[in-house]
Amino acid sequence: MFIDRDQILTRLDQIYKEGRPLCVSLYSRHGEGKSRLLREFSKGKKVLYYAASCVPWEENFQLLKDLCLRKFGSAFSSPEKFSQLLKMLKKESMKEPFVLILDHFQYLASQNRRLFSQLTALSRESSSSSRMLIILCKPSHLWEKESPKEEKAFLLRPFHFFEMRRLRPDLSYIDQILLYSITGGVPGLMEYFPPGSSLQENLEKLFFTEKGVLYRAIPLETGKYYGSSAFIGGILGAVGKSPKHLQEICDRTGLSPSAAGSLLASLENHGIIEKIVPVTEEPSSRRALYRISHNAFRFWYAFVYPYQSEIEAGRGPEIFHKQILSHLSSYLKDTFQDKYTIKMYFPKKSFREKLDKRGFCYQFWEKDGFNRTTDNSILKECPFISVAVLNLNKEYVRNNKNYFSDIADRLSKILEDERFSKVYCALFPSIGYSDYVCLFLTDNPG
Repeated sequence: MFIDRDQILTRLDQIYKEGRPLCVSLYSRHGEGKSRLLREFSKGKKVLYYAASCVPWEENFQLLKDLCLRKFGSAFSSPEKFSQLLKMLKKESMKEPFVLILDHFQYLASQNRRLFSQLTALSRESSSSSRMLIILCKPSHLWEKESPKEEKAFLLRPFHFFEMRRLRPDLSYIDQILLYSITGGVPGLMEYFPPGSSLQENLEKLFFTEKGVLYRAIPLETGKYYGSSAFIGGILGAVGKSPKHLQEICDRTGLSPSAAGSLLASLENHGIIEKIVPVTEEPSSRRALYRISHNAFRFWYAFVYPYQSEIEAGRGPEIFHKQILSHLSSYLKDTFQDKYTIKMYFPKKSFREKLDKRGFCYQFWEKDGFNRTTDNSILKECPFISVAVLNLNKEYVRNNKNYFSDIADRLSKILEDERFSKVYCALFPSIGYSDYVCLFLTDNPG
């Protein structure tokens, strides 16, 4: 079964049918199903697929030229420059629509800075009769940096839970949640858990035996980028299965905040670590939390990392049954529940004064709300407490400079609600999965 996530295949097909020259980018991480998507898209089309290598530009150019020679014949032996090769490919596309796929494009772009502009210029040639569609395959960590500059770009994501359920109807609901908590819906990881096999047996075999594929794969994956760096493993071990503040990571690893921050930023670029900062805070805020965003890494550092000695000694299955199985149910809760405790902090005086003018009230929360010995007359008058959690996306904050006033105006309407004769409302900045928390005291539970 092929699931067209976000209709990317459909949209690529539509672009192809338009028959005009265009360069599009496809961003993905390893194992997210890019190859399958490209195979589905290539059916019934004239396609030249080239997978670039991490070698000098001259070598990649020669390999691409040789591929064209095999595909189109001896005429492609003449080009000495890429511009000449591209011109010949454009002529080839005049005969019939043609797709050029350049996989691992980052290896080409890093060796030839003019390459991207040469390719994108294709779509600006209004007089061209070329019908060549170029697809550039890039790593997803470049999405935010490069996609805003591109005419067409697609980000391939993992399966969400309900898509994954369609692929694995053979599993019980609990096992589906467990599989998702470990693989994150990444197709390349899901392949290690084939239908018809026991999920728990696969877990034991893959993670808790010295020759287990995923037992070895996770350290090897970090080794691709960081070699044998002891600090990377230490940072990931310090974060483990629950989010941590920077200082907590520093205390565990002995690294300075600047050194740990630099390594965490690098891990974030590779899609392993996620930095969570309230949109109301600066990126450097101490309230930021770090979590392992890659599900397989998080599982590995939560349950495998502490027991490597026993696994290497052949006691992995024993550890799995005695130490791990009983904790899996609590681990599953983190898959769909909020992973962070929401922590409110009392706003600055200037913040409170702005809201006091709009009818908000901080007096109760500042005094009576935190002191049981005082006269809680307000609480007796308004015994019903409600909590509202507000989340703001970055785009809203970026495009709305007066977002704070907008929020206050919307909340002020609640204070005028006829259902309540008395309402005491206060807005608090927070950290966790929320940006603000609004507390209400009312005389009516409605």
